[in-house]
Amino acid sequence: MKILCLTVLAAVSLLSVGCSTEPGPSDSLATPKTSATSGAPSPRFDSKRITHDEPADLISVGEARERAEDKQEIHLVGRIGGAADPFVEGMAAFTVIDLKLPDCAGGECSDDGCCSTDELKRNIATVKFVGDDGKPVAVDARELLNVASKAKVAVEGTAQRDKAGNLVVVANRLYVYPQN
Repeated sequence: MKILCLTVLAAVSLLSVGCSTEPGPSDSLATPKTSATSGAPSPRFDSKRITHDEPADLISVGEARERAEDKQEIHLVGRIGGAADPFVEGMAAFTVIDLKLPDCAGGECSDDGCCSTDELKRNIATVKFVGDDGKPVAVDARELLNVASKAKVAVEGTAQRDKAGNLVVVANRLYVYPQN
């Protein structure tokens, strides 16, 4: 079950964010910030993509999956997770899960339903940041946004739907909640 869950998530993530790894014009980022993972300065941090004000009219990831229409502006709240590594390597993209799901980002699935393919599929979305050219930013989201797995975030962006009903949020800005 664990392998099936991870395989489905990997396929959804890769299909949703595209295949381009070439940096776009907005990818030359120079505002240093301390990295969330190493504590070292990250010269790729982009403060323009971060907001310090919690967005209004937030909906849950599950509600967004249910109701958001293609090209609709949405503001959703969730937790970075849904897989042992929810980040798409080399791209400013990651998966978010509904806050109602238990935290199973460590890859340890139990009988609580967090890794149930159906439950997870109903409560997960991919978030991606794109450059001016419309291609995914070719900088790891952890560096670009100074975020880590399990962080509670709010995302402002535009919904994209594929034929299978998967939800991708083409993000404009991200709000990272303070850790308790």
